[in-house]
Amino acid sequence: MNPILKSLLFPLLLLLTALPIHAREKSWYEIDGIKFRIGEGQQEMRFRTTPNHADDVTGGSSEEIIKQDYDLEGQQKKNLFPVAIVFPETLMSSFSFRGAFFEYKEKTIASETAPEGEKNATYMRQSATARTRLYDEFFNASDKSFADANSNWALSADTEFMFVYLGYYWGLFLPIGQHHRFFKIAQGVALMYSDISVRLYLCSEYRISESEGKKYGDCVGKKEIDSATVTGPSVEPVFYFNLWERYSENSIWKFIQFSANISGNRGDPQYPWPILKYKNHNKRDKSGRTAFTEFPRTQHIEYISYTYRF
Repeated sequence: MNPILKSLLFPLLLLLTALPIHAREKSWYEIDGIKFRIGEGQQEMRFRTTPNHADDVTGGSSEEIIKQDYDLEGQQKKNLFPVAIVFPETLMSSFSFRGAFFEYKEKTIASETAPEGEKNATYMRQSATARTRLYDEFFNASDKSFADANSNWALSADTEFMFVYLGYYWGLFLPIGQHHRFFKIAQGVALMYSDISVRLYLCSEYRISESEGKKYGDCVGKKEIDSATVTGPSVEPVFYFNLWERYSENSIWKFIQFSANISGNRGDPQYPWPILKYKNHNKRDKSGRTAFTEFPRTQHIEYISYTYRF
């Protein structure tokens, strides 16, 4: 395990061994309970072209160029780890709350992630406008020679993405009776530590095949053109929604809970945290424009969960 991750998890393990015996109002950093859940998570790297006007970021267009295709094997959403820790929530009024949260997602690996743009039954590739921008603004001489020799070329990527975050949010809900809370919605901020790596490939074509009712994506004749890694902290805004919660002194039942980070840009140099820098390509031209940028996205939905409160 990464030593920095160990340093983040160790205090939490200490808290688990020092749980209070008598019922009392807990501090925000104390463990309130253990959650058992059923759900799935989406943890992915998305690549987009940037607006194509260097001096007017609102005047150009932007589009997806690489993202996971959930119809293809190996690129689907993953089941959530079934156990999680829960921090206490504090009521600020009969309809508002605040509290801390913690989430850890083990490393997710996606191989030969699908191009986005043009798609038919047998192949996928970027759109004509995206292909032109990649060719003119990002490719080096070797890449251009490969593209010239393969009319159906496409850009694909292998991605690895791990994160852990600790945050705090504030929100509102509709109280019904003493125990029921509907339409809980909150927004907050999280300190995230992430470990991200990317390998970029040129494919002579990105071929779609089907076997025994399953679809596969294959980067045919792939040529690795570059790689990048980034490890470190960032500050991310986070959104939270829960359809219905039944809250009691000893337990919490939740139905349909959704949460997501709503930022996650690792490609734009205006952001203060570490960004992905490739070894063989410079994404920025003399005006500071980039051909594309990367967006790590994390979100998950819990269909049902039960929290045993200490």
